[in-house]
Amino acid sequence: MSSIELKNIHNRMHEELTLDYKDPNNVRFLKFDEIDHKEVMKDFIKFGGIYDKEIRKQLFNALRYHYYVEPFLAKLKELNLYDDFIAHSSDYYNSVFSGWLEENEVELT
Repeated sequence: MSSIELKNIHNRMHEELTLDYKDPNNVRFLKFDEIDHKEVMKDFIKFGGIYDKEIRKQLFNALRYHYYVEPFLAKLKELNLYDDFIAHSSDYYNSVFSGWLEENEVELT
């Protein structure tokens, strides 16, 4: 079985397991494609304090792939920038999560 066939099977299984409605006991969290991860990564490159033109070029090149997350994270780790990215992007992801909690009237106790 090819890797493409395995990916297709994985995607179909994921879609079948995804909750598309609210019920009293479960609230569907945001799907991966409902969050603009690529824009967060671009924002880090532009405004995260990376001034070296070559490093910025390497990071932007990692975002050129269709499946860009793994290459981008690998490049961050290679360049020892992963912790900086986490610090930079955590505010965005926290605000997405807070918005989801409010929108779905979820209270954490």
